[in-house]
Amino acid sequence: MKKVGIIGYGRFGRMLTDLLSKKYEVLVTDINSDQDKDVGFAPLEKILDCFLVFLAVPIRSFEAVIKEISQYKLYNTTIVDVCSVKVYPVMVMEKHLPKHVGIIASHPHFGPDSYTPFRELKTTLCKVRDTYKRFKELKEFFESQSIRVIKMTPDEHDRMAASS
Repeated sequence: MKKVGIIGYGRFGRMLTDLLSKKYEVLVTDINSDQDKDVGFAPLEKILDCFLVFLAVPIRSFEAVIKEISQYKLYNTTIVDVCSVKVYPVMVMEKHLPKHVGIIASHPHFGPDSYTPFRELKTTLCKVRDTYKRFKELKEFFESQSIRVIKMTPDEHDRMAASS
């Protein structure tokens, strides 16, 4: 079973763990030492060995986390953010992550309170730097969970979000 990593185990990270564990082995790391015994907590180094690494951290911490993980080799790794805006996190990832690191920007239009298989859910995916050809797998995963995928650029996303 393929391994995915999640950095950040707050409310959204917990929901993301539940969702991703339907297909993947999920490893989690968080700065909070209050850890759930049923979750595969792992050191950051092990998380960054996963083929997909989701960043579920507050936007105020986003750049600091990107700077920290950029110090690792990150070979064969694609970073996926889950921020509700796209231009800023993409700018930060492109600025600090080495050129060989894959980047997929995402905005799940659901959260811990609205995530349920009984509602129409959707997520926006932006193929920023698909170095390792992971965009298609991620899109197919969400669709297999009945989550509609909307493909657009970060600029299109933020313009549409600002007008809604």
